[in-house]
Amino acid sequence: MGRGGAVLRQLNREKVLRVLAEQGPLSRSDLLERTSLSRTTVWSIAAELLDEGRLRERPPAVHGGRGRPPWLLQVVAPHRYALGIELSSEVTRALVATPDGTVVSEVVDEAPPDAGEPLDESALRRAAAVTARCLERAGPSVEICAAVVAVPSPVSPGSGTVLRAPHVDVPHLLGLDRLGCEVVVRNDADLAAVGEAAFGAGRTWRNFVHLSLDPGPGAGLVLDGALYRGRGFAGDIGHVRVVDGGPVCWCGNRGCLSTVASADALRRGLWTRDPRTEREAAVLQRLYRDDDHGTRGLLLDAGRALGRAVSSTVAVLDPEAVIVADRGRIPLAPIREGIEESLARFVSPASRRGLPVVPGTCRERDIALGAVALGLGLVPEVAADRRETPAPPPSPLGSTSRSTAQPASPNSGSSTARAAATSQPRAATQASS
Repeated sequence: MGRGGAVLRQLNREKVLRVLAEQGPLSRSDLLERTSLSRTTVWSIAAELLDEGRLRERPPAVHGGRGRPPWLLQVVAPHRYALGIELSSEVTRALVATPDGTVVSEVVDEAPPDAGEPLDESALRRAAAVTARCLERAGPSVEICAAVVAVPSPVSPGSGTVLRAPHVDVPHLLGLDRLGCEVVVRNDADLAAVGEAAFGAGRTWRNFVHLSLDPGPGAGLVLDGALYRGRGFAGDIGHVRVVDGGPVCWCGNRGCLSTVASADALRRGLWTRDPRTEREAAVLQRLYRDDDHGTRGLLLDAGRALGRAVSSTVAVLDPEAVIVADRGRIPLAPIREGIEESLARFVSPASRRGLPVVPGTCRERDIALGAVALGLGLVPEVAADRRETPAPPPSPLGSTSRSTAQPASPNSGSSTARAAATSQPRAATQASS
């Protein structure tokens, strides 16, 4: 078929789809009459569109004549797909899902023991390979309308800059600029809360605090059904001091939450007892199941520190619930118990009364599903201040590479950008790892 024939064929396909969308369901004979196309053209286009899944056939509701009734052709409502990518020190996850949370493709890559920081260029190249495999598994018929990348860093609402790696173009290194859709980068803890709001435990409430400590401590708020990002550091509780004179943190302070309530801190606690347990989440689970008193105390202390860090937030905002991320790598029961102890100690009885502390239900997919939900506009976001936020000093333990991402423009057609531009500032706060 020459170029002219291909153009004509596409125009005829569009005509068939338009007539069916406006007047359908129709039989092939009805379609022949209403499009004025030849019988061969109508029958062959119908066969193509049925094979592609853009049409479906169904029997007529009523048939009063003789013989076999003609089946009707009906347009299949197009699915909207978004790509969610999670970058962390533990895992790289890429998945494609629909607005109802159906995952049509997923690739997970556990980080090797010698892996560098997740925003290193070498780590991003591995993540690009994971993303490519995920898109390949989704197939060419799946058209991505948005892609959202979750990073373990605050992200500036004004510029989209990844504040702990401001000179690295994360979407470009992941190969996302060739998708032809909007691509944005957001904080991972923000997206974990969005995931629970759209698909998990958060659907029960419009106002909740979301907490996690795996791989790093993060907190965030969904208020009035929307994510609140502040100036980029909303919920960045990892450097809230919870232990006077505690261990030195890379930020230069002592006793930060991240030094006592994170996956790394828990590993260090185990490692002091048995060096073979470093990076072994399975060992943590086994020791807890065996009722090891030291392990239980370690987890309780982490929960108490996490609860103390967010007690003021709970007192000020009076949320309907506290949701704790449950990604299956850390025993959650003692963490929740420790959080409840601290809230009982540092929050007034009136504020604490009737406040449930519940596990998340999205499990290990919470961040990636949150990325999908944000990309599809299922949960709006709002930022308190769109001015540029200065980058913090680099971590001596982190990457020297730095990263930039395209912001969601308030003038773009994306629902994410429109929500960020129009939502009221009391909407929602989510946290950074």
